[in-house]
Amino acid sequence: FQEIGSAPWLSASKYLDDFAFVSRPLYDVMCEVGSAHYNARLCALCGERRLRANYTMGFVLVVLEHVIIVTKLFLDVFISDRPSWLARAEACDNFVAQLAKQQRQDAAQPEPPSRPEVQARLTHAAQVMDDMVRRSNADHSCGDINGGLEARAHDHSDHDGDAETA
Repeated sequence: FQEIGSAPWLSASKYLDDFAFVSRPLYDVMCEVGSAHYNARLCALCGERRLRANYTMGFVLVVLEHVIIVTKLFLDVFISDRPSWLARAEACDNFVAQLAKQQRQDAAQPEPPSRPEVQARLTHAAQVMDDMVRRSNADHSCGDINGGLEARAHDHSDHDGDAETA
């Protein structure tokens, strides 16, 4: 304790007992009426600063807490967890994949032997849907599904017509 204190003649052992782990706050030393360091003017000044610091710190913490809560609410309400373009792209991909799956299932069902053109058209439609799925996965857009089906069917009917005329 000899090196701790305000001056060589005022060692800490004079105002700390032998088993003290912390010193008394300056406010308590200066504001205790019976203390050798008592000074009414310094006591008032120190007390004012102490109260002002505690009030300011409390006010800042309350304001900061409110700002954090308002920011969290703003982010929760106005900013979506999933972007809308991603939701649309996933919905489109799922729709096209389900259509292709349904077309493949329809094409796989046996048709009566008297209707092979229906089976061929269903197989062709399933191929069109597979193409649309591949294209939508490549550019992340649904595309014109009906237009693709009609174009593929038109191409297929042109090839059938060429085969019949030959």
